[in-house]
Amino acid sequence: MRVDEATALKALECLIEGCSVRATERLTGIHRDTIMRLLALAGERCQRLLESQVASPLTSRMVTRRSARLSKAFSRNRANLKAASALHFAFYSFCRVHKTLRVTPAMEAGITEQVWSLAELLRG
Repeated sequence: MRVDEATALKALECLIEGCSVRATERLTGIHRDTIMRLLALAGERCQRLLESQVASPLTSRMVTRRSARLSKAFSRNRANLKAASALHFAFYSFCRVHKTLRVTPAMEAGITEQVWSLAELLRG
């Protein structure tokens, strides 16, 4: 892909926050096919990370919310849904600090000692 890292991270942050693919396209200026390829790549990396670090995902709340949305952009293709689910599970487990825990679930489980940025998540 010929998208710089900052723009790619912005697109993935939009998807994580719940923006549709077309809204992400308007916000970032990246074509929707490129966004879907970026999502697939990020999903593959997150899936490998989850398989190596976490025995089972800690929650499915965010993926359930994504699946319940009226837009079915991610569920039209099984690979896209799998990639979106892996990205959300990894973000939820490694990057998002939870109010009740005051740390990420991965930190609580002793898998990592710090909150990861989205860039660190995709490199890992």
